[in-house]
Amino acid sequence: MARFCSGAVPAPVVDSVLALAAGGVAMLVLFVLLARLLRVSELRSLPGLG
Repeated sequence: MARFCSGAVPAPVVDSVLALAAGGVAMLVLFVLLARLLRVSELRSLPGLG
């Protein structure tokens, strides 16, 4: 994910922030997907995922 974002913006600081944000979103999506697949009971307490 970070490699994909590494050349998108010419400014290095914006490039790093974009890569960090994209990686965080990807990690959050994978966490929720895995929790749903494993049927974690605590997932029901999150709004919209019960």
